[in-house]
Amino acid sequence: MAESGPRRGLGPLVRALGQALNSAVARFPWSWGLFSGPLRRFFDSVAVGWDERVRSDSPEYLEPLVAALDRLEASPGRILDISIGTGAAVLELADRYPDSEVLGINGSVGMVAQAGARVADAPTNPNTPPCSMVLQRGWGISTSISS
Repeated sequence: MAESGPRRGLGPLVRALGQALNSAVARFPWSWGLFSGPLRRFFDSVAVGWDERVRSDSPEYLEPLVAALDRLEASPGRILDISIGTGAAVLELADRYPDSEVLGINGSVGMVAQAGARVADAPTNPNTPPCSMVLQRGWGISTSISS
């Protein structure tokens, strides 16, 4: 587990650029065609070491997700995680909802490869069914995590 302390993220400039990109694509969906290639290449280039940079193994990383899940009144039958990164949330979801089908997608093949490694290295939990990873047309897709 990573040591406690502040995250060593990619920095405020990268964060600001990411927020601006997100805002642009939300307002002008056609612009995704302009940004998807460079964005995919960026995340492919930082995939190795991402977990250490953002401390995705710390409780603080998943705290907002866990808080939101605690408010759900029923267990979902299907869960879609968009932009899975290296898979921290997918594993949390599969562990929390072992009877649900969990599907995670990401545009970065590198991030999905890291997620596959994380799933393979995850401690065996009898409540967490196995996960398989599939790469398709340059878009990484982690397929159903279901019993």
